Amino acid sequence: MRLVVITGMPGAGKSVAVAQARLLGLPVCSMGDRVREEVRRRGLPLAPEVVGRTASQERLRVGADVWARRTLAAVPPGAETVVIDGARSAAEVVAFREHAAGEVVVLAVLSSPRTRAARLRRRRRSDDRLTAGGLRERDRRELGWGVGEAIALADVVLVNEGSLASFKDASARVLAALSGGRPSRPRRTPRARRARRPCAPRGSGRASRTRSRAPARGRTRRSPGRPRARRRSRP
Repeated sequence: MRLVVITGMPGAGKSVAVAQARLLGLPVCSMGDRVREEVRRRGLPLAPEVVGRTASQERLRVGADVWARRTLAAVPPGAETVVIDGARSAAEVVAFREHAAGEVVVLAVLSSPRTRAARLRRRRRSDDRLTAGGLRERDRRELGWGVGEAIALADVVLVNEGSLASFKDASARVLAALSGGRPSRPRRTPRARRARRPCAPRGSGRASRTRSRAPARGRTRRSPGRPRARRRSRP
């Protein structure tokens, strides 16, 4: 079995990469789902601050790798490749590498803070705080968990600063390659053809088919000189 562990800051594009994994037919286990299950088990609302507080409390109570171990328990047996969504600390990456029954590849998705904030506002998920202060607070919380260290441990890095279509294509190719499948070939743009110089239309007369015998303009025909007299030898 191979585990592809996806990490990155909020809004970097992890959910897009996970959606591409599902389109490729790869099973996905979300670490965030494990946290939300715990919130529901406690009978608490799925508010952003409650979800974050519950995740932090369980890390302190059970251990920094608690969500990695609970996610490993939810991995479907017999799958060749499983995508893990949402590693947020070096301890979680280490737990996957030590306790997984197979190879572990960490894939980090990177985007700038401005790009991530714009995406989170467009996404409008239930556990997203869309104010500027809320976004900064979420970044500080996840950095405190150690997501920067998890990104530093990545085996593969995908930068997501372009269009959505280009990132979908790039993430699908990378995930197909990591899962042992054939990555799709990137589309080639046709080469620009060289502009041909316009040719003058050929005439239908004889002069157009035969070379002119007239002297070139500006040249004078060489006049024949006097023949040289042979020098006689003296007697």
